[in-house]
Amino acid sequence: MDIMGYPIDQRKEWKEKQRISDIRILPGGDAVNQSVYMAQLAADPALVCCVGQDMNGKILRSTLKEMQVDVSLVKEKEEWATGTAMVLVSEDGERRTFSVQGAHSTL
Repeated sequence: MDIMGYPIDQRKEWKEKQRISDIRILPGGDAVNQSVYMAQLAADPALVCCVGQDMNGKILRSTLKEMQVDVSLVKEKEEWATGTAMVLVSEDGERRTFSVQGAHSTL
């Protein structure tokens, strides 16, 4: 899963709370993104990956099903969290990504 914020400018000092235009929680990662693109092209994609038994894993599976991606080969890992990235996007489109190692790394 990706948590994306826009626009994030570079500051020397940050306040406790910043206002930005947009925050989204989206399915993400290379394999996920490619399976979604294939579904949009009317292909019948299936995703092979591992997710945790957490809320991000549930959201990811549910969202992919809605997008017509076959998730029958997605395996849940009880002892791992779902891989999640925080993507900070600047006004000019440059991305900075912070991620945690998750269940996807156990495939």
